[in-house]
Amino acid sequence: MPPYKPYIPQDVGEVMDVLGSMMLSSPRFIDRTGYLPGRNIDTAFLQLNEGLQMIRGEFGEDLYLKLREMSDRMRAHFEADPEDKTDDAIKGREIILEMMNVIDIRDLLGRMMRASPKFIGYRDKSYIDETFRELNEGLRMTRGKFGEELYLRLSAMSDRMRAHFEADPEDKTGETRKGRAIIREMMAMVKPSGRES
Repeated sequence: MPPYKPYIPQDVGEVMDVLGSMMLSSPRFIDRTGYLPGRNIDTAFLQLNEGLQMIRGEFGEDLYLKLREMSDRMRAHFEADPEDKTDDAIKGREIILEMMNVIDIRDLLGRMMRASPKFIGYRDKSYIDETFRELNEGLRMTRGKFGEELYLRLSAMSDRMRAHFEADPEDKTGETRKGRAIIREMMAMVKPSGRES
């Protein structure tokens, strides 16, 4: 059998797929199916970093460099915790989510649509603060890509959306419907040019 040669992502959608795969196979990135013998942390990060290089022009130099820095930090966390026994692997997975939010914030907006209005997660805890922090951080990091006018509009929409959800935590007054309408509008506004719906 020939040695494993990772496929290099060619567009935003494929880079998102790689990040999703990395989430599932972290921290060691070993293939357990037998279909990709030789896959490891080196080939996983080669695939990611070369994919980022492929979409570099779409994101601009500053954002590309930030994404590469995030990739390097993520790898360091996974290498520090190959057995998934400390917080380093968790920190590495958090960086994957951050990168996904920056590369295509529609992924986070889709999760928000499903979790609204309460944003309840593990042990029935509300994650509304964390969710909106992720959204606003993702918007801030892509400010240069979107341009100042669109960034300010999206930030204001984020604030209005949160107010709607907080006003209707039981989804009974119609405010939640307004918040979800804002999510749909934002998703249409931030659609990357290299990815189909």
